[in-house]
This record gives sequence, structure tokens and C-alpha cells, in this order.
Amino acid sequence: MDCIQLVIHSMIGSVLAFELSVPSYITTLGAFMGATWMLMVTTTVLLTIHRLVWTIWPMYAKKILSPRASKALLVGLATFYLLFLIWNLTPYSALVFNKKYMAWYYDPAYPMAWICSTMDTISNYATGIVTTLIYAVIFGFLFRRRANWRKNREVRVTLLVFCFCAYQIVCFVIWEFIFPMLENKLYLSCINLVLWVIWNGASALLYMIFSVSFRRDLMNMIRSIGWDRGEQKCNRVIPIAAIQNLPKAAA
Repeated sequence: MDCIQLVIHSMIGSVLAFELSVPSYITTLGAFMGATWMLMVTTTVLLTIHRLVWTIWPMYAKKILSPRASKALLVGLATFYLLFLIWNLTPYSALVFNKKYMAWYYDPAYPMAWICSTMDTISNYATGIVTTLIYAVIFGFLFRRRANWRKNREVRVTLLVFCFCAYQIVCFVIWEFIFPMLENKLYLSCINLVLWVIWNGASALLYMIFSVSFRRDLMNMIRSIGWDRGEQKCNRVIPIAAIQNLPKAAA
């Protein structure tokens, strides 16, 4: 979901760079952007609840989250994504991009756009408050249960997600309370887009920071090519001419 949104951000960058004016193109991008965002929010909340169940009630987790229920949930999510996508391609709702202010918004000229706009507001509350509170409970539970928490991978992963939740809280406060009080300016829209792009890339960045195995593999890769000492690896392939010129072994 993050990758799709980052790609769409890049495509909108091309619209601004080349001053393109293709309403159908932008509307299609907006439909994918809106559907992807809503699916990402929904899956984030569901995964948070899933982790809560597996952390606090591991004995009942398999019964609650059975394979059949998981498959039904995946089908439901795919259906929700397609319906939301199609809905924003109809004459009833559309997520459009304002090039003057560089901002996405649900166009009030469409009769049912207010539904998607309301869902977007709810999604900010869901990611900003619900997931943060749940992960605070999970982190507190793990911290209390594990004495040596610094060496525990489960706690580190929870701390990673909790850091991302802190960023979500910041975005939530800015989007829902600070921006509405300010006059619509171009620099505010730029900040809004930057926050959105960081949101889509923060998970990968935090993983690289917190993952010991990733850092170890990265350092091994750097050492294997000699970048850590400024060295240049020799070519392992010996030319045929050099082999032919070698002295023959004595019989």
C-alpha cells in the first residue's frame, strides 16, 4: 500500500513538472490513492488488533483468528478496495488534485463525496488514536513480562511500531486540528504532502534502524565489496592468456 501511494505521489510530481491538465488521468490517480489509503488504514487497524490478540491471549488466538476467518477477511478487504476504487470513478464521488495548492481533496461538487471525506477523517482518528492506544497496551504488557527487554525481538518490534504510532499522532494533530485553523497556503500544502510521503516511507526506515539482522547483513555486504576500507576487490576471473603463460609443472 505504501509503495502504491509513493508511486502515485511521483506521478503527480510529473503532472506538476510538465504542467499537464488531464482531468481523467488525475481522477483515476485519485481513485487509486483514496482506495489505497483506506485499505492501508483498515489493514493497519486489523493488524494491530491481531497483534494484540496474539500477544495477550495466545492460547485463544488460533480459535479467534482461524484460517477460514483469515481467508474471509482477505476477500472482504479486496472487495472493499475494489468498491471504494470504483465508487471514486463514478459521477458520485472523486478525489481530485488541486495544482494551485498542491493538495488532494474530495470534490464537494460530487453529490456523495462527503461520504468518502467523512471516512477519510475517521481514518485519521483510527490510525492516530486507536492504533497508538493498542500498541501502548501491547508494549506495556511486554515490558512488564520481559525483564531483559533490550534483547527481546518481540519488544523491539513493538517499540518500532510504537515509534511509528508517535509519528501518526503528530500527523493526526496537524491534519485534524492545526491545518483547519490556518488559512490555506501553498507552503502548508507542501508540508501536508511531505508528511504524507514520510508516512508511506517511515515504516521501512524504522525497520532498517531497529532491525539488527538488517544492519548486520548490510555491513557484511559493504565489507564484501571493500567499501568500508576504500579497497577495490581484485577480479576473481584469471585471463586465459595468463594461465597459458604459467610454467608447466615438472613431470
